[in-house]
Amino acid sequence: MAFLLQSLTPLGTWSGALKGTLAGAAPYTIFVLGPLGSDGSLVTTITLPDPLLPPGMDALLLVEQFAVSAPSVKSLSTPSAVLLLDNPH
Repeated sequence: MAFLLQSLTPLGTWSGALKGTLAGAAPYTIFVLGPLGSDGSLVTTITLPDPLLPPGMDALLLVEQFAVSAPSVKSLSTPSAVLLLDNPH
C-alpha cells in the first residue's frame, strides 16, 4: 500500500516501523494512495478542491514524503517541499 504523508513543519524523525527518517513533524495528514502494481508502479487520480487554499491564505508550504508498507518491504521516499499558491480566478 502506498501513502502520502504531509506535514506543515520539517523535522527529521526516525521511524523504526518504516525503517527510515520521516521528513515532517507531527501532526501528519496521511493520504492512502492505493496498492502498488506488481512492477512497483502506482497509478492514481487525485481531485483537488477549488479553491485549494482557504480565504485569506496566499500560500502554504508542505513537507511531503511517500511511504510504502507491504509484508515484504517498508520504505520512505526522499522528502520534498511543495509550495501551494493561491489560484486567483
